[in-house]
Amino acid sequence: VAAIDDAAIYGATTVLHVVPTDPNSSYMENYKKTQDLIRSAIPHAEKKRVKILVENVWATFLIEPLTMARYIDELASPWVQSYFDIGNVMRWGWPQHWIEVLGKRISKIHIKEYSLKTGMKEGMAKGFDFPIGEGDIDWKRVMEELGKIGFADWATAEVKGGDLKRLTTVREQMQKAFLG
Repeated sequence: VAAIDDAAIYGATTVLHVVPTDPNSSYMENYKKTQDLIRSAIPHAEKKRVKILVENVWATFLIEPLTMARYIDELASPWVQSYFDIGNVMRWGWPQHWIEVLGKRISKIHIKEYSLKTGMKEGMAKGFDFPIGEGDIDWKRVMEELGKIGFADWATAEVKGGDLKRLTTVREQMQKAFLG
């Protein structure tokens, strides 16, 4: 609730919520407990006009698109949607498949690259060590699927920052990935 209040103060329209996993409890207990937490915040989110966006992360929970879609749908609120991370899903699938399934549930996206080949050979975290457009993500297919759902909101580069030159490079990589 505090994050929703802070977002409203700063004029933000969303808060990102990483749904945690609890390896010491059962999967279904965690599923229900995390949904209950979000469900309890929905009235406040609606009052403040701030959406709660569930993100797919490497928490080993909600790791495939049908489960993520079901999780969001069961909350039955337009105030709960997805903050879709294109790079994160490469560990378990293909972003274009996730976009196809999540569809209009996607409110915002994180952009970063991933190489599954490198991750499998050198360690999963190493898969992120690529400039946008130089890993294994099929950006053409990703953009086709985003087009099919009419996505037209924020796409945030979730990469290492830097000076103006670095940020210009990131912008150019994103433009190339988006426009082909």
